[in-house]
Amino acid sequence: MRIEMGDFLLRDWRSEDAPGLARYADNYKIWANLRDAFPRPYRLEDARAFITRVHAEQPVTVFAIADKKS
Repeated sequence: MRIEMGDFLLRDWRSEDAPGLARYADNYKIWANLRDAFPRPYRLEDARAFITRVHAEQPVTVFAIADKKS
């Protein structure tokens, strides 16, 4: 799926998103505002596992927010 919204879009997660997800999710301010199940530190393995889990779900209800260049 791909929905464009101004300079950004909602799209399906891709395996190549894992390094960026790990980088942004491994932020104390992000972690402090999420549920207890969110790992800290958030590692590349966590990001890969999340993306794998999202790909297995039907219907798809979790999407990446990306700039239009992605």
